[in-house]
Amino acid sequence: MIKKNTTLYAISYIGDENNSRTLEAITDNYEKWLEEHNARRIADGEEEEYSKSFEVQPVSLSLYEENGDE
Repeated sequence: MIKKNTTLYAISYIGDENNSRTLEAITDNYEKWLEEHNARRIADGEEEEYSKSFEVQPVSLSLYEENGDE
C-alpha cells in the first residue's frame, strides 16, 4: 500500500530519431529504478542508459480509500 505522503515520479524515455517518447515507470525512487533498469539491460546484452535519457516528473496522487475501505 502506498503511504499518502509518498512522492512518486513518472519516468519517461525522452526518445530519439528511432524511438518515440514513452512512459517507462512510476516509482518512488528514481535512482534505484535506473540502477535496476540498467542491470536488466546489461543482462540482455544492451548498453546502460544514462539519466539524460529520461525525463522525471513528480506525480500528483490523490488517495481516497484507506485500507481498502471507501
